[in-house]
Amino acid sequence: MEIGNASSNMLLIRSLRVGSVAKGSHFIIAMLFIVFDVEAVFLYPWAIVFKQFNQFRAFVFIEMIVFIGILLVGFIYAWKKGALEWE
Repeated sequence: MEIGNASSNMLLIRSLRVGSVAKGSHFIIAMLFIVFDVEAVFLYPWAIVFKQFNQFRAFVFIEMIVFIGILLVGFIYAWKKGALEWE
C-alpha cells in the first residue's frame, strides 16, 4: 500500500539521491563552513598549550594573530565574491 501520490514520492527520491550535484550557493556555503570549521579546530589546542610557552609567548601570540588574519582575509574574499549570498 502506497501513501501519498507518486509524483511527490519521486520528487523526494530525486532530491535525496546519492551523488546528486548540490545547487549553487548551498554547495559553496557548505564548503566554506567546512573550511572555516576545520581551521577553527586548530585554535583549541593552541589555547591549551599557550601557557607553556613562557619564553616565546609573544611570538606564539603573533603567529596566532597572523593565522586569524589569514582566515579573515579568506572570509572577506568569499563575502566580496558573493559566496555567502542566499538565493
